[in-house]
Amino acid sequence: MENMMARLSNFMHERTEGGKYATIFYALLDRAGRLRYCNAGHCAPIVLSASGAHEYLEATAMPVGLMGGLSFAVAERQLAPGDKIVVYSDGLTEAESSEGKDFGRKRLREIAVAGRGLSCLELHNSLAQAVKNFTGNSPQADDVTLLVLEYRPD
Repeated sequence: MENMMARLSNFMHERTEGGKYATIFYALLDRAGRLRYCNAGHCAPIVLSASGAHEYLEATAMPVGLMGGLSFAVAERQLAPGDKIVVYSDGLTEAESSEGKDFGRKRLREIAVAGRGLSCLELHNSLAQAVKNFTGNSPQADDVTLLVLEYRPD
């Protein structure tokens, strides 16, 4: 994982001469619930524990392509059955209301934590509807990307 991210970053940096970069959240989840991930400057996904706790998977590295020769640390976390991960782009947290206010990370977390008992589809729809209700008819400056997944060992 570390080598693949470094190669991708070097490839991008060489071709754009540092003029472009990308944030990436890359994760591998094995059958035993071991989550290995590299968060290259992306919005921190939220892990929702079935027990009610939550945590963020904060950045472990700089965005890819930003500079040459970057290294990419990989972090690990053990998931329990029923744990969910909410992965999103900054277009979601930066979605603006007609008053020019951002939807925000706090609002996202509150809605996600409150909906942790929902299915992935229901939680996804709940979050997407909350953003839609918040923004109303305001034009959005960025795309909104949202993924909700659940660890189920069976």
